[in-house]
Amino acid sequence: MQNLRDGFNKLRMLDIKVGQKTAQAGWQGKSRMAAMRQGIVDGLTNSSAEGFRLEGFDNRPPSLASMDPLIDVGGVEKANAKRVKQAERIMLQRLPATEILAHFIDVHQEPADPGDAALKSRLAPVEVAEIVLHHSVTKLAELAIACRQSPVPQKWIGSSVALGFDAGETPERISGVEEALRKKTHVNIFDWGRSELNTLARHSKLSDAENRDRAVFWGNYQGGIDRLACEAVRTYTHWFTNQSGWDEVIFSMYDFDSMTANDIMGKLTVPVKETPETTVSLG
Repeated sequence: MQNLRDGFNKLRMLDIKVGQKTAQAGWQGKSRMAAMRQGIVDGLTNSSAEGFRLEGFDNRPPSLASMDPLIDVGGVEKANAKRVKQAERIMLQRLPATEILAHFIDVHQEPADPGDAALKSRLAPVEVAEIVLHHSVTKLAELAIACRQSPVPQKWIGSSVALGFDAGETPERISGVEEALRKKTHVNIFDWGRSELNTLARHSKLSDAENRDRAVFWGNYQGGIDRLACEAVRTYTHWFTNQSGWDEVIFSMYDFDSMTANDIMGKLTVPVKETPETTVSLG
């Protein structure tokens, strides 16, 4: 066993709870009332939409940390610490995968850019983000395949996937730096408090109803892992695989609403060409 934070200056880590249903009454000591409350959470968060939700985000980028989860009801300044923590958790739980991954690899403020002069000796933050996301894609795909190869269905309720990397600094540009960075990128499964490790011998002794129950939950878990892997592939493709250049950039400005969908305020399309400093109006 190893502490996931061991050897990191500033571990940026996602705790992604997998499965459309993350609790079952009577399973591993879960009470009916607690399971009912958890079922409500499942239905109101990204669990019901994509098969997983963000439960925790350590060392968030400043862009995410600046979002006020209570802005629609007066702001965090008017609330106590407990209410702010609850609101932040709900905000994270409702984020879709595209936003989760975008915030995860948001490096335009942290780690600090070493500057143009230092790029000969250190990686740029965006290079770190590309390697981290590529490694995450690879490992999530391997996890999805491993789930398919399990000889019997598992019942992993409420377990999580951790994605993490060191957002504290950019590494030196030396031989082997990419491999070292991949080794320090976390893609781990954890949190087995209410999970069961099923085996062929154990499975053969289960009743038909128990077999069907495990098949349902294992299908939910596999679906969540598949969707997470797919979204990671899509994010990597959109962010890092254009080798021919861009013709235009579209800037979209939204307000931030903590309890409803963000509203678009304006959009501007800018051609990618040499352009003097210009002021334009959002359409």
